[in-house]
Amino acid sequence: MKVICNRGALLEALTVCGNVVASRTPKPVLQCVKLSAADDRLTVSGGDQSLFAAAGARQQGDVTQVAVGNAVFSAGCRRNPTQGIAAVQKAGTEGGGMLLFTFHSTCDGRADVTGAMAPYALMLGESVPLDFLE
Repeated sequence: MKVICNRGALLEALTVCGNVVASRTPKPVLQCVKLSAADDRLTVSGGDQSLFAAAGARQQGDVTQVAVGNAVFSAGCRRNPTQGIAAVQKAGTEGGGMLLFTFHSTCDGRADVTGAMAPYALMLGESVPLDFLE
């Protein structure tokens, strides 16, 4: 497979994920960074058992970075973690913004916006579906 991408965006994504990947761990899989390519999108992800980070771009020049901390999934629920926090930063040619989420304790696929910067500032305090950034 051959991937053509913006070198700076790839370096930034690798740096974000590399910062949360454990260099020494009893589980070798936690020392790796995963590259996934699908639908004209390259996603870089990695993490340890308590923090996960990912970065990807849907359009040329756009980068979305996600970091999830202390996420806990309840048995039978894969729609959303029932504990933990997430930060999303979106940057690109058409502007960007930042969001901070806390997850619901119910399995409803939603999270509460507890912090936001433009253009998402109007979402502060709202409950949003976790797929709204797609």
